[in-house]
Amino acid sequence: MKKLILIVSILLGCHAYGQKLPSKQPKETKADRILDMIDNLPDFKKADDWYTKKTKGKHLITLLANDKGNEDGHYYMVEVDEDNGTTYHTWYNFLIDNKTYKIEYMDIESGKNIPLSVWRKRKDYLGLD
Repeated sequence: MKKLILIVSILLGCHAYGQKLPSKQPKETKADRILDMIDNLPDFKKADDWYTKKTKGKHLITLLANDKGNEDGHYYMVEVDEDNGTTYHTWYNFLIDNKTYKIEYMDIESGKNIPLSVWRKRKDYLGLD
């Protein structure tokens, strides 16, 4: 009888172990969507490719998002940063409208938000050498 209980226990254990449990994918947040939008910009891809080649893959370009782009929280701000292994250096700041998802470049010097189409025409666009 003990052998039968042991065999049944082993079989039940194997069956439970082999079952696939339903997986719950975490719900995508607004921040995830915002980061994906910036990550898919051709401007970001160009800067990331340039930096990867320049550093031979030793350093990274990172994206940091927060909803404190302005006082009223109407924008998400995304920083495109150089991660050189010891510090972060901000290259670009983008503001994304919380409702329309329109992306603008945040010009630190002038304090103004600039449409991407205008920013891309500027002489200092991307600033890559």
